[in-house]
Amino acid sequence: MRGRAATHGVITERGLMKWMLLGVFLGQEFDEVPAIRAVLESPDLEGIGDARIETIFRAVTARTVWNWG
Repeated sequence: MRGRAATHGVITERGLMKWMLLGVFLGQEFDEVPAIRAVLESPDLEGIGDARIETIFRAVTARTVWNWG
């Protein structure tokens, strides 16, 4: 999973830990989900991959029903 994270700019230990946790809950290829991919690749969002994974992590952990599709 570290290789997948690195392709999206997630390189810090903290960012990788969040990537791994999301992988446990959403599946190892969660970055292929259109809504998540949009956040990871959006030119409108500032910040590197670690900041973007933080945005996704907060959104996922705040949801009571996970309906990604």
